[in-house]
Amino acid sequence: MDENKKMRVFVVCSYALSSSLLADKMNKYAQEKGEDVETRYIRPDEVQEYMHECDVVLLSPQVRFNKNMLQQLLEPEGIPVIDLPMQVYGLADAEAAIALARKVLAEKDSE
Repeated sequence: MDENKKMRVFVVCSYALSSSLLADKMNKYAQEKGEDVETRYIRPDEVQEYMHECDVVLLSPQVRFNKNMLQQLLEPEGIPVIDLPMQVYGLADAEAAIALARKVLAEKDSE
């Protein structure tokens, strides 16, 4: 991914409680660190409508059963779908979530 381009991340979950907290923390963390990252919470049924507005999708533990369907939809468009580790999600670890998204995008770009 181009270093100068904003990284757009969707945190996908059925309910907004923990995932919206994580998305908010990721945005705040990125702003504090001067990183160009935009994160938002989105439900699985909204992904297709907004898929061209993201670079990477992070799946909450509650929606992992949607992973195959989302991969079939998004990966042909070059958008990776990643399971958020339970600890990252449970602790709303913004730094780890952003690092995971960056790592996956860097791996994709090096292919």
